[in-house]
Amino acid sequence: MSKSTSTKSYLIVTLLAFFAAFIFLAKPLINDISTEKHNVNAESSNSKENNAIPIESEQVKKPSRLASSSLNKSTLEIGVNTEIVLQDIDKTEEADLPRLLSSYTQAGALLDDFLEMQNVAYLDSSYYPFDAQTESIVRRYATSGKILLFDNTQASENLLEFNKTSGDVVADYYGTGAESDMTVATSIELANGGIEYMVLPISISESEDNIALSEKVKLAIELFQLEQTRKQDENNKS
Repeated sequence: MSKSTSTKSYLIVTLLAFFAAFIFLAKPLINDISTEKHNVNAESSNSKENNAIPIESEQVKKPSRLASSSLNKSTLEIGVNTEIVLQDIDKTEEADLPRLLSSYTQAGALLDDFLEMQNVAYLDSSYYPFDAQTESIVRRYATSGKILLFDNTQASENLLEFNKTSGDVVADYYGTGAESDMTVATSIELANGGIEYMVLPISISESEDNIALSEKVKLAIELFQLEQTRKQDENNKS
């Protein structure tokens, strides 16, 4: 009995010693774990703060893009004003614009007296591509408000070599055009300083001749002159 009690006491003391040693050794480990956990939390907090920086930076960049858009708009407005100024410069030289930009075709010759009386300019499209001087004059006509007659009766074969139609030639200067025997073109200055182009293609059937074509052209020019006057009056009132 005494031997058994002694053995139990020995085991209890051993266990107590082992437990005390475990507490002593585990305390630094617990502190390390706590420190590591604190560091992880600190890194996580720093990470969140760092992630917030790009968002703030992006918000700062947005006004920059808006400012850029405003700058582009101002640049465009300056471009429009420059165009109007250039148009005013051209107008001071309208008196210098020659009326005949080429010789007449057979169909064009029938209109000689009428075109001179109405002060309408004439150009045979078969001379395309035009020389630099003619090119410059046609562009001045396009914004001058004067009427220009494109005679396309002899131009088809020549224009085909350049992969062009008579309508393409007119559109190069007036923004629009259609294939035709002749085209009457002019422009009207709007109240806001812009330009409105007026283009009328004129053609005849195979059964009609150049005389019929010339009569249609005369009528078209007279109608254009009336329309110009009407629109100019409207612009003056606005």
